[in-house]
Amino acid sequence: MRDILRMHNIYTSYVFLVDGIGRIRWAGSGEGSDDEVQSMIQMAKQLTQPVADRPKARQKPLTGPRVGKKVPKKKHNIGA
Repeated sequence: MRDILRMHNIYTSYVFLVDGIGRIRWAGSGEGSDDEVQSMIQMAKQLTQPVADRPKARQKPLTGPRVGKKVPKKKHNIGA
């Protein structure tokens, strides 16, 4: 597990904020700067808000291939 999370230094502290479905939403290690600490606090507050109070996430269009979907081939006009 330490390799996957890149926690190789046993003399360093590591902090991970994980959301309700197990995704790492914020990660830090070592002594944090004031900006990093504020960023962590903001994320912790965001993750602990009730779902109804959270701001709606913007829906971004998917630009990459989707699992199980056929990706159309690009046509190249050579010599046109």
